[in-house]
Amino acid sequence: MIFRAFKKTPKEPIWLTVFCDMTTNLMLFFLMLYSFTRMTKTQRNQIYTALSSAGKKDEVLKQKADNVIKKFAEEETQDKFENIIKSGDMEKYSNLEVTESQMRLVLNTPVLFDSGRAEVKYEIKAVLKHIASVLSMTNDRIIIEGHTDNLPIKSADFRSNWELSARRAVNVIKYFAELGLPSERFIAAGYGEYFPRFSNDTPSLRAKNRRIEIVLMKEAME
Repeated sequence: MIFRAFKKTPKEPIWLTVFCDMTTNLMLFFLMLYSFTRMTKTQRNQIYTALSSAGKKDEVLKQKADNVIKKFAEEETQDKFENIIKSGDMEKYSNLEVTESQMRLVLNTPVLFDSGRAEVKYEIKAVLKHIASVLSMTNDRIIIEGHTDNLPIKSADFRSNWELSARRAVNVIKYFAELGLPSERFIAAGYGEYFPRFSNDTPSLRAKNRRIEIVLMKEAME
């Protein structure tokens, strides 16, 4: 009778098992966070209710989850706006400013309106559609601000730069509403020439003061 030596199967090192478990848990955790960003506030509240326990623990859990989801939503929104700015020639006419309380997309009006007019130009509507798609991913309050330079307006349609800036802001909101964004999310503000970003000493600087600013109030981002 011939006896063959029994070969033991080499065991995997214990650290590899722990590492695999940790990697899997991290992947599931981030998938869960990403899925939360795609949910509405009502859907998230339903999950909180199902997972929460008695006492104050559920409020703590909800607050922590809301903070994480809010941060992801802000970063995703900022990235998408920056991609829009980098497309085409938009970098020449726009910029994004981010603070703790708001996200402000500045668009100079030469690409939005003809001089002295308030109708949104056809060629810029494709860009506004991309902006609307980003806005649709949030539930935040949005302020559309209209600004002009300090030159007196020469138009039978508007008696002042203030009226022109207000009408431009309203028309941007109307176009966003046509694309399906709820009108109640918007506030129109016309500032005329009273809040310039630059001096009005030269034509190039005056052109920079003629602008639309789309302001997202970050406190309401979800």
